[in-house]
Amino acid sequence: MKTDMYRALIIDNDTAHANGLHELLRPHDLVVDRASDPEQAVLKLGRSADKYVLVIVTVSNTRSPWWRIIENLQEACRCSTSSLAPLFLCIGRMGLRPEFILRLERLGVRYVRER
Repeated sequence: MKTDMYRALIIDNDTAHANGLHELLRPHDLVVDRASDPEQAVLKLGRSADKYVLVIVTVSNTRSPWWRIIENLQEACRCSTSSLAPLFLCIGRMGLRPEFILRLERLGVRYVRER
């Protein structure tokens, strides 16, 4: 494995779904890591955020405090030594209210609905 390859971090508690995302990313020459929950992702990003160009967060419900979760992930990236933070992408299978999506976008995060 080349050490200069781009890396992505998938945050998803559903192993089968995360594996499907990994397969979608495979043709793009990304090394893909997975965290099963946001806390594990914060640890990974805090240790090596500069390795990642993309962080994919699976939004599985609207009851979780996603804004706080995203802010914690972004803060972990700011604590790294790199000046370049990874791009954040939230994905989900459900349609979300525009207010929810706009609030994510105000944090610099894009939301994409899966089909």
